[in-house]
Amino acid sequence: MRKTKRISLLLALALMVSCLTPFSALAAENTFSDLNDPDTASNVEVLRMMGVLDGYADGTFRPNATLTRAQFCKMAVLMTKNGADQVGQYKNYTIFPDVKASHWASGYINMAVRGEKATEETAARPGIIAGYPDGTFRPDSIVTYGQAVTILMRLLGYADKDVGAVWPDGYLNAASTIGLTDGLKLTGSASITRGKAAQLFVNLLNTNMKDSTSTYAASIANSLVADTVLLSCSATASDGSSGALQTSDGTYKPARNSGSGLLNGRKGTVLLDASGKALTFVPVKAGSSETFNLSVAKAGYLQDSSGHRYEVTAKTVAYHNGEKTTYGEMYTYLRAGNSVTVYFNAAGTAEYVFSGSESTTDAVVVLAKGSTNGFTSLTGGSTNYKLSKNGLTITSSDLRANDVATYNAATNTIQVCDTRLTGVIENVYPNFEAPTSLTVIGHEFEVLPSAGEMLSGFKVNDSVSLLLTVDNKVAGAVANTAATRSNAIGMVTAASGTSATVQLLSGLELTGNTDTSESYNAKLLGQLVRVSSARRGTISLATLSGSGYNTLDMSTRKLGSAALADNVMVYEKAHANAPVQPIVLTQIVQSKINGSNIAFAEYDWAGRVSLLILNNVTGDTFTYGRVRMEDDSLTVSYDNGKSVSATSAYKFADGSFAGIAVNSAGSQVVAVMSLKQLDNVPNNAWKSSEYVTVDGVTYPVSEDVVCYNRTTGKFLTLSAARAFASTATLYYDRTVDEGGKIRVVEVR
Repeated sequence: MRKTKRISLLLALALMVSCLTPFSALAAENTFSDLNDPDTASNVEVLRMMGVLDGYADGTFRPNATLTRAQFCKMAVLMTKNGADQVGQYKNYTIFPDVKASHWASGYINMAVRGEKATEETAARPGIIAGYPDGTFRPDSIVTYGQAVTILMRLLGYADKDVGAVWPDGYLNAASTIGLTDGLKLTGSASITRGKAAQLFVNLLNTNMKDSTSTYAASIANSLVADTVLLSCSATASDGSSGALQTSDGTYKPARNSGSGLLNGRKGTVLLDASGKALTFVPVKAGSSETFNLSVAKAGYLQDSSGHRYEVTAKTVAYHNGEKTTYGEMYTYLRAGNSVTVYFNAAGTAEYVFSGSESTTDAVVVLAKGSTNGFTSLTGGSTNYKLSKNGLTITSSDLRANDVATYNAATNTIQVCDTRLTGVIENVYPNFEAPTSLTVIGHEFEVLPSAGEMLSGFKVNDSVSLLLTVDNKVAGAVANTAATRSNAIGMVTAASGTSATVQLLSGLELTGNTDTSESYNAKLLGQLVRVSSARRGTISLATLSGSGYNTLDMSTRKLGSAALADNVMVYEKAHANAPVQPIVLTQIVQSKINGSNIAFAEYDWAGRVSLLILNNVTGDTFTYGRVRMEDDSLTVSYDNGKSVSATSAYKFADGSFAGIAVNSAGSQVVAVMSLKQLDNVPNNAWKSSEYVTVDGVTYPVSEDVVCYNRTTGKFLTLSAARAFASTATLYYDRTVDEGGKIRVVEVR
């Protein structure tokens, strides 16, 4: 394993985690329990931010409910530039006998009939609707599709003379031509539902005004921020206020309603008012986006939980936690279970990858096995959510007491985490009756409302097990017992004297004085440990070790009789004094692994193997390359200008090829891998870049195969090496049955 690769894999702790980071945990008032169609939910969110529509007091939106003429007038007026500001001026008089000044919609109806008044910045605009020939308006009559389209066409500047004499056909035909009715197929006399109306109004924003190349959105906004990516709806504005929209081009306070986070990761346009506040965010119609729960992130692709792959490149633009980067830099930080959005342009190429986190504001602690009590409080009343736990799709039967549930609105998933961290309460603020923060192991945790009652029975210096959310907030606490003690695991990333820093697999970093000696701590560097604390001001780190394991059968994915979990985390170490490295199961080419090569196995709530540590099974944790010896120092070069150097008791001939493993400090070679060679291997022996057959034996080729041109003295790619010469010398570490792979290709 190359040094640079190893560093990135250490960072990839975030990829191999036991809990999920939420894409967006939304307050119930910003979601609707009955919106199951993602397109409808998106349209409703755009209009909700504008203040054009909202849901009902019971948390529903009722997308299939029909609209009255009065209700549609209100929406149309609020979609105008000055509607919200001017509507009050139209309330105190009567135009229609069935719409008295006391009628709830009188202002909206009167303004829709009379039109917008001129302002210093805008001209007057004509009315968009009329009453019936008998002088009535019939506000409670159901608005028809033909009437609705006519009203919005008039907002765009069209009149009867522009569309022909036959109504509503003339308006419907013209609307179809300009894209106003895209995605809608209704007759003119049909009623229009709230969900269909939301589609129509969002179409309106994207439709050009009559005889113009500017959209309706541009006519009601003072300025537009186009082709921007929405990164967060809970950002902090420049004045310190929360709930701002953070985009790839700037951060904007909401003019009316904050976003819920549902549109995070989408590309679109921000509409700004005269003060620079965001009226709303409108996703683009071109291209497409896919939002999914991540299963695997590799250098060239992302894979969802169904096994579908999304191809990306290292240079693909990426946004991670509000920062712009590249996918090549970001993917090592992604975790199994993250919600990820990939945006594809019109040509079907991935334009950017988004992964972000809205802060968890609420959680539910599971009180008994199989209990979902309280879950609907997270979803706004909806019961059609999906369930996942530690990255796996589950049913309620997989829930256990003290599990913690949060809601991911982007994928409509209740995400369950079972991480517990045991320690001594060092401080609480402001008190145990209404805590907002709690200090354990020197770390100040945010405390959610769900933890208040559970913490009220404790006091400072009590030993507790914290029940953590997916983003490491305290959702609850229980007394430290054998059944509830810490299950938190992490990697020791720093050790100095009797102090150590550990990065939990959940992403939390803890630092403190240990209960162990300086020499012992030095040996823990780069190792996985179980984390807890038995005394105030200390951190306890216990190595993960075991023995007596059965055979690991890769064909059945079982360790003895225990199945491997679909989200099993696998680590490997080349030597007892070498750091552990995360690997994936596909790196194991043997069909069976002897139990003596299993250093440790952890099991989940269902008895499946959730974590494995292997002893030098794949050989991939060595760094392979060309050797140079200098006194007691050994250097292995694996690319142009890239190498690993350390003191070594092992000796090799200069210019030979070998593999080395160094200790966690990177100072000493602790293990070596001698390589065997295959001479004069022709190009036609290569079956692909992944396999080569020599003398009837098919060898797997390492994903990190090193290629060297002895003639030029330069490293190069495999394709370039094969193009340079018709034959090559190949170097492999072990036989295929032992898990060997081609590690080096040399041409001349």
